Amino acid sequence: MQEKARFKVFSAQSSGDHAWKNLQPFKENNPQYSVMHAATSPDGTKIFFVSDRPGGYGGKDIYVVYRAGEVWSEAQNLGSQVNTIGDELFPFYHSSGELYFSSNGHAGMGGFDIYVTRRPEKDWQKPQNVGAPLNSSADDLSISWDSQLNTAFVASRREGGKGALDLYLITRKEPLKNLPQAPINDNEIFALKNEKDVLLNTTLNLKKIEFEFKQSKPLNISFAELDKVSNYLQKHPQEKLLIESHTDARGDAVSNLVLSQERVAIIKDYLLTKGIDNQRIKAVGLGATVLLNKCKEGVDCSEKEHAVNDRVIFKIENPDKSAATPLPTTPQKEEKDKKSKTKDKKESDKEKAQKQQELTAKEQQKEIEKRKKEVEKAREKQAKEAKKQQEAALKAKKEEREKQAKDKKAEQAQKELLKKQAETEIIPTVATTAKEQGFTFRVNVGAYKSIDTKLSEKVEKLGITPKITQSKEGETIHIGMFGSIYDAEQVQKYFDKNGYKTDIEVFVDGQATKMRVKDLKKQGIY
Repeated sequence: MQEKARFKVFSAQSSGDHAWKNLQPFKENNPQYSVMHAATSPDGTKIFFVSDRPGGYGGKDIYVVYRAGEVWSEAQNLGSQVNTIGDELFPFYHSSGELYFSSNGHAGMGGFDIYVTRRPEKDWQKPQNVGAPLNSSADDLSISWDSQLNTAFVASRREGGKGALDLYLITRKEPLKNLPQAPINDNEIFALKNEKDVLLNTTLNLKKIEFEFKQSKPLNISFAELDKVSNYLQKHPQEKLLIESHTDARGDAVSNLVLSQERVAIIKDYLLTKGIDNQRIKAVGLGATVLLNKCKEGVDCSEKEHAVNDRVIFKIENPDKSAATPLPTTPQKEEKDKKSKTKDKKESDKEKAQKQQELTAKEQQKEIEKRKKEVEKAREKQAKEAKKQQEAALKAKKEEREKQAKDKKAEQAQKELLKKQAETEIIPTVATTAKEQGFTFRVNVGAYKSIDTKLSEKVEKLGITPKITQSKEGETIHIGMFGSIYDAEQVQKYFDKNGYKTDIEVFVDGQATKMRVKDLKKQGIY
């Protein structure tokens, strides 16, 4: 199988005459995933780029790094306001503070559309679709504005182009009079540290925490990733960690919830063994309640699609701003504080270590007992539900058996009754040659595809020689002529009670008519 291509970003300096020198790789490049579509802000303090690195919100997300002097911050995901479960591509940052990008994950006009967002404070605003004519019903993939936001180049696959992807020049009908101003954010270079709920999966470039299918203990290869989290917490003692465990939707909801709780409990216990204070870690198991794609219970999905939902997320909750931007101090105060802290540290280190050890052991045992009770309670509920379903199934089976027995008994009784009637049936005695008022009557039995033995025997019991005719409907037995309606009706009833098709045919002076017995009775003839 051919290995998937990985994209990388490089920088170079122009040396004139269309030549370039000093080619340097971007610090965020990684052989495990792609980094692409880099866009630098006009002032050179920000680089936006696209990556499919682990820990994002969808296929490809937009990230940013900030420069402070010669130092660049760690990459920050722009968050769920900008990034979706789809792909976000081709960022373009304007000096007005507007960030443009294309996406197929936000509601749009069709395929990829171009959107714009701003970050006036800590959070990026909800992106707005820039609308027509910048967007069309086809894929509109990138945009680049001039300094005054009056002219733009747009790359699009819209109808009427020269090739697969064409470049268009779009100019405003009326130039902008008041250009938007970029927001001033003094803490921007510390945004990664000051953001609410910082995603450590992205910050530390964590690989996915792997488990055996529906098992609670992480695979051995994942403990190296947990060590990264532990090291980060040790370096940032003011920060608190939130661990979220999510499962895919396969299996029942209760089992998935219990499994996610067991997983975060094991991960938390491991971090506690690394000396992290129990009060700094909050662990939550959410089961399959927060899915990132369509793969809910009953939906047919691939293993890869299910794997997207089976994840562990590490977040820093409400990071301490003072840790990122300490207040300036004088050299004398710094020296005094340093001596005081050294003295206090020597006096309390042993006591703190002992208290921490005791607290960790107690809290760990308390947490384990709590988790055990939660798991036991969930399993008891599941067992009760299963027992209830089993009892309902047994009751339904019992009722079905009783119904079948009752139906069988009724069927047997009906057979016995028919048998008794057959044994005691009365054979009518009729005169076949008498005529009343010129009317004679013939009983017809059938038609049937063939006359079986049972029907033949019943005809023989009458002692009357029948006539058999053949038609497209089958064979019909004709019995009579009867000079009395009473005789004909007696013979008809003889066959009717045995379930045969019959009718009485009326003749006048030996000629067949379309009249029926009910017509004669209605006219008062009989």
